[in-house]
Amino acid sequence: MQARDSVTAEMYYWVSTWEDFGGSEYTGPNTAEEVAVLAEHDPLPTITPLLRELTVSREITAADIGVRLYSRSSSAIVLTIPEGIVLPGKRIDLAQLGTGPLSLAAKDGNITIRVKSGKGLKLDGQYSHASLIGDEDGDPDLVTLIGEVVS
Repeated sequence: MQARDSVTAEMYYWVSTWEDFGGSEYTGPNTAEEVAVLAEHDPLPTITPLLRELTVSREITAADIGVRLYSRSSSAIVLTIPEGIVLPGKRIDLAQLGTGPLSLAAKDGNITIRVKSGKGLKLDGQYSHASLIGDEDGDPDLVTLIGEVVS
């Protein structure tokens, strides 16, 4: 059920008598029935999260940008980061839901993965989360790994 579908006359009365709202010269629907008609013709959008399950080690691709990659595996999975794939300010969210370790590696020597001092490139066990973020200054070969990571 969407929020606008459940408006009752009592709710409308309460809102319309509220001091800040009542004097606002509001020109929207005036009854619960009018609200219901509007909701029927103008439904709220459905937001579908972008999820992709990892089942084997692989290279990150452009299709992974803005997606939450997760693993339920009991085997180790390594995500390799190729040169120039994570664009400035873009991110990839990671989740290790299984018992198998999820870790990252640079594909070649040109990629730099920045982490907080004392941290590593492996998620910190089952149910841990992290994000890989492209460099805000525009360097396509510099990414930052934040979140629950260990050496």
